[in-house]
Amino acid sequence: MKVDRTGVRSGRALRLLILILSNAFIVAEAADPKLVICVDNGPDPLVVLQAQAIAAQIFSRIGVGTKWYGYHGSCPVRRDKPIVIGMVSPVGDDDHPAALAYALPFERAHIAIFYSRVQRAVDPRKVPNLLAHVLVHEITHIIQATGQHSESGMMKARWDADDYFQMGRSPLEFTEEDLQLIRIGLLAWTKKQNPEQR
Repeated sequence: MKVDRTGVRSGRALRLLILILSNAFIVAEAADPKLVICVDNGPDPLVVLQAQAIAAQIFSRIGVGTKWYGYHGSCPVRRDKPIVIGMVSPVGDDDHPAALAYALPFERAHIAIFYSRVQRAVDPRKVPNLLAHVLVHEITHIIQATGQHSESGMMKARWDADDYFQMGRSPLEFTEEDLQLIRIGLLAWTKKQNPEQR
């Protein structure tokens, strides 16, 4: 994106980004059931928006719809019981050492992303893609209501250089067991969101 002397991004590049993001959200809106997610835009709102669009597409591919809100003001906290995601930066070395994020899967509501660690893990151009995978990974813990990890793919406990390379080509896959846990978790999530349908 070109930036002029005043720090304003060029209109063409910004319109293109908005078109890409809006198309991603339209696709995500079509899937069902819908997760309501409120995200703190952190120090890099544009990067977070790009990551949300990628995450929405990943979830849409497995039939999970998402509805994203900003963290402050627009988050429908009481009505929709959203998943709330905060960006933590900077983070101390003793706070969940080596983790890029953590979820509270049994509480089923809160996630903390260690944004400065995500930034340091990959080349700056790859941060939106990695952040999207971190979002999907942690949201999946919330959906599944478990801290369980897989040997490979999206729910692997610690990604390595090969995984980061794969993320640049196409999203990491869910294992069949992960997909089954997501389906089971979504049934429970839907009941939690709509207690009158029990």
